[in-house]
Amino acid sequence: MKRALVPQFHGTNCDVETLEWLGDNLEVEAEFFSLEKHAGISASEVACIVVPGGFSYGDYLRAGALAARSEKMRAIAKLARSTSSPASPEMGVPTLGICNGFQILCEAGLLPGVLLRNVNRQHNHFPVELRVDFEGVEKTAPVWLPSLKGSSAAGFRKVYERFALPMSCGMGRYWPDTRQAGEHTANPAANPAANPAAERTPLLPLFRYVHNENGAFEAIAGIASADGRIVGLMPHPERASDSKLGGTQGLFLLLGLAENTGLGIRKGSALATFAQTLRNAESTLQKEGGRP
Repeated sequence: MKRALVPQFHGTNCDVETLEWLGDNLEVEAEFFSLEKHAGISASEVACIVVPGGFSYGDYLRAGALAARSEKMRAIAKLARSTSSPASPEMGVPTLGICNGFQILCEAGLLPGVLLRNVNRQHNHFPVELRVDFEGVEKTAPVWLPSLKGSSAAGFRKVYERFALPMSCGMGRYWPDTRQAGEHTANPAANPAANPAAERTPLLPLFRYVHNENGAFEAIAGIASADGRIVGLMPHPERASDSKLGGTQGLFLLLGLAENTGLGIRKGSALATFAQTLRNAESTLQKEGGRP
């Protein structure tokens, strides 16, 4: 059975629920990542990596900055990066960063851009409305999202036109590198067309805030890497993964991972029920003769 790895750093506080989120719903061995235990582990042995939320190293310097430069994160980055080549057919491990995990992935260079202090200068701790950027999903076909062409595609589109997840962050305002967003800025030097020497990393939004509480660039709440294997999301899907918590909409990320990688879904789990709900929504739409 493949392993799902969750790294911990000093100050991480969402590690246990993230581990349970994975182990309770997917047929994986969910483990905390250890440099000693997992030294030399192959990417083919790892189902996924989830960098959890919290306040790693107390958010000193910048949120995620110290964790991103740790020996543990260097090992995680090695597993996460794509290594596919004729000599090495392995692909990078599907990796998700949630809240502080998103900040860490950006600081480590696994995702582009940076997370800045919220525009209201406060710690925002409340549910937020999001929408999936379906255009971005179609471009990247991210491993962490259900396919838009599968059996539950219509149901997924219907449910995720607008949905809510809990958010808790002080530095949740996503901002891209100016070379990524050059065409949106007033600075011609930041525009790749005006500065051909500037290397431009694709900006691939997957999620956007409906009300943009953090003041993020173009209301971006989450992004993907160019190959769709690495995803960062500021709100917490693991906190919306059981009806006892008030909702199950955060399970769609695990459903996408299961569908796209062939991972099994645990029988009787919240994810199994959630997957059936989306299939039922698809069936209802077909009977009604419409699509969202």
